[in-house]
Amino acid sequence: HSLSSSQVTNPFFLGTVELELFNEYHDVARLEEVFPKLEAYFSWIETNRKRRTSGLENNCWHTYWHSNLSSGMDNSPRGGGNENWENFSSYGWVDIAAQQLLLAKDLEKMAGIIGDQAKQVVYKEFSLELEDNFISCHYDEESAFFFDLLPSGEFDKENPTLAFIWGLVAKSVDKNVADLIFTNALDADMFGGEVLLPSLPRSHQLFSSEGDYWRGGAWPPYWWLYIYAAEEYENGQAATLVRQNALDIIFKVWERTGTVYEYYAPSYNVSGEFVPGSGDVGKYN
Repeated sequence: HSLSSSQVTNPFFLGTVELELFNEYHDVARLEEVFPKLEAYFSWIETNRKRRTSGLENNCWHTYWHSNLSSGMDNSPRGGGNENWENFSSYGWVDIAAQQLLLAKDLEKMAGIIGDQAKQVVYKEFSLELEDNFISCHYDEESAFFFDLLPSGEFDKENPTLAFIWGLVAKSVDKNVADLIFTNALDADMFGGEVLLPSLPRSHQLFSSEGDYWRGGAWPPYWWLYIYAAEEYENGQAATLVRQNALDIIFKVWERTGTVYEYYAPSYNVSGEFVPGSGDVGKYN
């Protein structure tokens, strides 16, 4: 894709990955090598992915946008759905906003490790600013949940998705608030049920019990992100609940089919079995 394409980015986690590698191998030279590359990505997002408003409202113009395809949630109803692609930039997308906050925090930590005090100060200021912006633009205190923004600047409460997890991965809220979100997410009308964390709430009008990709399908990468965030917040109960559910689903499907799948149906089938959501298309041999 060209740099002008709304699909040019993907969910970004590499700053955290590099810090995890450093914690394991203590390779300062590698951090010095990757730091300017991560900085360049951060700057590109700042320049090219700030939310565009119509001029009729200026609420949260400083958050970010991308698209269903660049978010990885291809057929999600976020942003008005793929048929609304020309207006994606007027929405505020919670996942890319959280990813930019996370990267600012990671760059601050890296700058400290490589001894660049000036850059450490710069990214500390970015972290504080972006965290304030993220909370004011994407956290609804009444619901205790993270949402995308509509072009009007209101929360898109009709279309909650698994993108909320990125706000937890970025550690944007304190533990008390995070624990509320972990609990609310697994409510039966949200992302709970026999298969935890389907990609749309079970109460959503587009929810498919067969998965239909990002209209109900349960995706292992988002199971992992939820568990990762829960462990970072020391919420062992939430982490264990999703881990056990995910392993149960994966193992039972593997027992019957001999393989694992890119995503799983969010409900038992008529025989009371867990099933993949993608048929042979999404299996790994």
